[in-house]
Amino acid sequence: MFINLEDTYVGQTPTATMILTDSAPVFTTIDLTWNLCSDLTGTCEGLRETSLNVAKSNVGWSEELDIKSIFNDEDLARPSGSKYMDYYKIEISGVSDNGDEYRSLDGGMKFSITEEMPKPVDMGDEMLTDYITDLTSKIEALEASIESEDGDTTAMEAELSVLNTDYKLACEDDRADCPSDDIKSANDSEESGLDTNVIIMVIGILIVASLLGLMFVRSGKDDVIETKWNEASLPAHDAIANSMYGGAQEIFQQPVAYVAPVAAPQPVAQPVVMPAPVAPAAGPALPPGGLPAGWTMEQWVYYGQQYLDQMNQY
Repeated sequence: MFINLEDTYVGQTPTATMILTDSAPVFTTIDLTWNLCSDLTGTCEGLRETSLNVAKSNVGWSEELDIKSIFNDEDLARPSGSKYMDYYKIEISGVSDNGDEYRSLDGGMKFSITEEMPKPVDMGDEMLTDYITDLTSKIEALEASIESEDGDTTAMEAELSVLNTDYKLACEDDRADCPSDDIKSANDSEESGLDTNVIIMVIGILIVASLLGLMFVRSGKDDVIETKWNEASLPAHDAIANSMYGGAQEIFQQPVAYVAPVAAPQPVAQPVVMPAPVAPAAGPALPPGGLPAGWTMEQWVYYGQQYLDQMNQY
């Protein structure tokens, strides 16, 4: 049988891939015994005994070595992955279809963990993705264990802190696709959407308030302020202005200058050239508005100049 271990860095949980050689007989049973031990302490802390499904003899088998603790079979021996100088030892036994028994030599095969996990920046894309997935599973499992634990959880909480630190560091890589980032992004988008809605509502209220204010101001400006007339000062109550003289009563009340009549010429025996009759004065030129109201042309001839002089005084 060929056996290969993947994910053998410190902090990882290895996965074993197994396949029979071409010269292997047809097995009816194949039994495995995995031991998880430490070269630093010289003790074994995990044990797993399983039987392979022989129907898969042609395609091989793969299993993750999340081995249970020998002290408490409800806990994993390495919940946070392999530690430095851990080793996984496998012993194999089987029975062929003709009844022959087989067993691994020299107590089985040993796989040692001696390399630290490379930094995320040094990982390939596939390795980084698997690393983040593995960390996520370990964090969730450890959080569940802490929540269900009734006793002291100090050690588990310290281990969880280390895992969270490693997870955060891995997620800082541009290639990382961390679930927490997606969740955070969704939450941030939702909060941003709410904030944007609030801002839009506030801006809308301010705009409406401003428009209403402008409408009231404009309405106030457009109102016509009616002049409050003093009834006594209206032109209709001005007796002088509404007299037949059109406000020129004082002029008409002045004595009229006497104009002596012109004597008619005496007839003579010889032909006498009669002087042309003197035409009466036509008076001053009419004002732009024409003859004042209540005036006759005869009045204008005699009193027009005085009217103009009086108006010019004002």
